[in-house]
Formats: sequence, structure tokens, C-alpha cells
Amino acid sequence: MKARLIIDSTRRSPDLLYLAGFRAPDPVIWLQVGRESFLVLSDLELDRGRSTARVTRCLAYTPLARRARARLTAPVSPAHVAALALQDRGARRVEVPATFPALYLSHLEQMDVTPVIVPGPFVPRRRRKTRRQVEAMRRCQRAGEEGMLIAAAMIASAKRRGRRLFLDGKPLTSERLKSEVSVALLSRGYQAAGLIIAGRPEQSCLPHHPGSGPILADHAIIMDFFPRSLETGYHGDETRTVVRGTPSRRLAAMARAVREAERRAARMLRPGARGAEIHSRTVEFLEKEGFSTDRKGSRPRGFFHGLGHGLGLEIHEAPSLSSPDVVLEVGDVVTVEPGLYYPRTGGVRHENLYHIGRNGTQQLGSLDLDLIIP
Repeated sequence: MKARLIIDSTRRSPDLLYLAGFRAPDPVIWLQVGRESFLVLSDLELDRGRSTARVTRCLAYTPLARRARARLTAPVSPAHVAALALQDRGARRVEVPATFPALYLSHLEQMDVTPVIVPGPFVPRRRRKTRRQVEAMRRCQRAGEEGMLIAAAMIASAKRRGRRLFLDGKPLTSERLKSEVSVALLSRGYQAAGLIIAGRPEQSCLPHHPGSGPILADHAIIMDFFPRSLETGYHGDETRTVVRGTPSRRLAAMARAVREAERRAARMLRPGARGAEIHSRTVEFLEKEGFSTDRKGSRPRGFFHGLGHGLGLEIHEAPSLSSPDVVLEVGDVVTVEPGLYYPRTGGVRHENLYHIGRNGTQQLGSLDLDLIIP
């Protein structure tokens, strides 16, 4: 019979959270033999697991550890315990994910269980989202959009002093905006898994710069929010670029081109479409609009990151829209996020989230936020 094993916490392993539906801050043992699945839990977690986990049965860790200790001279690890639980069910070989701790591989072998590392996705079906999971991500998008409106309102209410912005007499900073948004998200049941508010040219031209320090007028402010639901574990992901004041002609042209590129790419999302083709056509469109992608010295400029990625229990998961072997499938939930980045001007990025269904592609979210905040 086929056997599979994960030893991890649900904070680190989205596969474990998906399979067991049980939140555990510390590492626990999940195993499957044939069609039956099990969690091996400490006395602290055993009753909770038996009432909430989506497994065939929850097993007590302590008796298994006692048996393992009788066979070993070294300290007992969770892998030793897992090996006994597998052997009790007739399993001598077990598949483990590529993230499985290296030390535990040898511990399984000490107990005469052969580990087989699975190099690709350990739970491939996580890619195809159910109606309930799509709805969970839609709610995440809604929460993120509420956070963006809070940040935009603060930016709009700020007073200008030259290029600097002040709110209630204090400098308006990236940290201040992120703090307000984080509190608002938490009050709605969402963790600010990551917030990017980059409001200076030297920051907005770096796609993953989180943003810090004062927000500047007349320059791009990239807001990229990917909240995580504390209830479901699923994420949202959305990006908008705004300017408080008057953008330069080049910055305004970049924003128009990026928004149109996102719309064009989204129209190409469908089952059977190749992600790399959508990416290359997006690059071609931006180049026709006058925005080339190249390098100046060692620094890339233009549109030099992936067009989008899958979303779910992880902020980046399959499929990648820029991977040459990716073909989109029914059930995929993907971002589309073209951007342009030039050191002197700054950066612009526009991102929406889409579900690819049998009857068409649907945007999860509806935030309409103008580039210019007067």
C-alpha cells in the first residue's frame, strides 16, 4: 500500500493544513496508508484533533514514543514515532515532501522504513481550487481592498509641505500607513501577511521593496497587499499604484500602459492557454507602448518579473504564468501583475486576481482606484 508522511507545523506546511484541516503551531505527524489518514498528536492536542481534524483517526504520540525508546539508544524523534505508526499499518516505504527535514530521513531508516522524496508538489490537487476556497479568497480580496481604501484616504487627507506629506501634523510614512492598515485587517479577521507601501522612487522601482520612510508627493506609491485569513488560511493579493499630486508625463504614461497590459493579459486567461505566451505578449505590448525591458549595467529595467502566480494557502504557488511549461487549467486562481520600473522615474504595478472556471474567467475583486489622488 502507498504511504505518505509529513512532519511539520501548519504554519510552515500548507500541505499539512490542506490535508488535515487542523491548525498546529508545533510540528505534528500526518501519515496516510492506503485510503486512511492519521494524525499523531501529543496529549495536549489529542482531544482537539479528534474533534476537528479531517483524518480517519488521531493517534496518541506518547505510547508510540515509549515503544520507540525501547528500541533506541539515542533520543526519540517524531520520525522514529512516525516509523512505528507506519509499520503498525504494514508500510515499509513512505513518500515524503521535498521540504522534509534531512535528519528525519536517517531516523526513518534507523527504524527500517525507507523514505522516498517527492521532488514536485506533494499535494498537486491543491492547485485546483474548490468553490469554497475561491469564495475564501474573494473575501480576502475584499478585506485587502478595504485596507487600500484606508491607506488612500490617509494619503488624500495629508497636507503637503513641499514634497513631503503630513497627517495630523506628523510625517506620513510607509510605516504609519502599514500600521493603520494592519490593525484594520486584524479587526476584520485577516493577518497582514505582507504589506508593501513604497512611496519613493528608489523604492517603487524595486518590485519587492516593502517601503519605508516618508511618502513623497508627485511620485508613485505602490500598494501591494496580500492578506491572509485567520479562519481559512487563504490569501488575497492585489496591487494598485497611486500618486498624491501630479505625476510626471512619463509616470502617467507608464501607469496607463501597465493598466492596459493587465487588462489585455486577463482577457487571455482560459483553460489550455500557455502562461509563457501570455507573458511574452505582455512584454511585446509594453515595448510597443515605448517601455522596453533591458539592463543598465547589472540593473534590470522595464518589465522584468513574472506576469503572475497561483494563489491559495501560499502567497506564491502553482501555476507560474511565466513558466514555459505551464498550461492553465480549470480551477486555477492566478494573479496578473505587470509592472514597469525605471530608477529615475520609479515604478508602477497593477495586479488583480482571477479564477479560471469552466464557464469563463472571473475577477475576484472590484477595487477601482484612480492613479491620481488630488
